[in-house]
Amino acid sequence: NLSCPKAIVFMSPHFLRDGFVVSTATNPSTLMDFDDDTDPDKLKILESLNYPCRGSPTVVREVANRIRAAGLKCDESPTRGMDHGVWTCLKLLFPKADVPVISLSVSRSLSAREHVLVGRALSPLSRRGVLLLGSGEVVHNVPLMGERQSTPQDFCIEFERWLEDAS
Repeated sequence: NLSCPKAIVFMSPHFLRDGFVVSTATNPSTLMDFDDDTDPDKLKILESLNYPCRGSPTVVREVANRIRAAGLKCDESPTRGMDHGVWTCLKLLFPKADVPVISLSVSRSLSAREHVLVGRALSPLSRRGVLLLGSGEVVHNVPLMGERQSTPQDFCIEFERWLEDAS
């Protein structure tokens, strides 16, 4: 099937570390890492779901090597599963869980420039059938954004406008 990727490298804001970390799990677990204020009825439904995909040792090795070749540190985690920023999206996109998934952290200690370097380092993978994905809102600093359903903060609106203009 030409529309099905060879593997997926997925960066989620819920996998936040100092530096980059890539999951080497061959059978990544489905993490139930929801916010404390998630609606209890919806939480029950979410916690009943599972996304039993596999990892890809070949692709994960190349991801880590490419990040390191770009001059950035990349640690490996054999136990990191898929947080809800990963599996909830993939459950809709690839419901059969038949595409290998590699989770990649967002680095809280590095700038946007380093994240762009990682994107450039990984971009050759996309030409070979690996789907590079990310999830989250444009502004995903939940503690600073305010309560759910509150009026959006000015810095969120300003950044979203800047991003729309830049793209």
